[in-house]
Amino acid sequence: MKFCVALSLSFASLFLPVSASAQIPAPTSSVSPSVVMVRVIGAWQAAGRQGFSRVVALGSANRITLSVEWIGPDNSVVQALPLQVPPGAEQIPVARMRNQGGGGQTSVFFDTPAGDTFVLVVGGPGQANFGPATN
Repeated sequence: MKFCVALSLSFASLFLPVSASAQIPAPTSSVSPSVVMVRVIGAWQAAGRQGFSRVVALGSANRITLSVEWIGPDNSVVQALPLQVPPGAEQIPVARMRNQGGGGQTSVFFDTPAGDTFVLVVGGPGQANFGPATN
């Protein structure tokens, strides 16, 4: 009987209101409608600093632009680098993505629905290469 009461109390506690301090604050601004994809690439370390990098895709009509951003420990953008988008890369936002790390770099492979594969190789701030994958 004690088990049933304890289980009932545990279940009932799931429906109690969450305290205001535990709630997620409302965002102060919204994400631009032109942002069609954001993907975390991986961690970076350089010159005694560290953080993570991400790829951001912006789209309008049939055009996309890509950039890599390196984010510091204070959640500020340390550096942003626009990338040249080769023909066929318009499907990057809907591509299947695979990350592979090693040697201080992370490679992100984008397999598009059309059967093309692109690779983005990212190191520390300012170090990024993007283009068709060659096997």
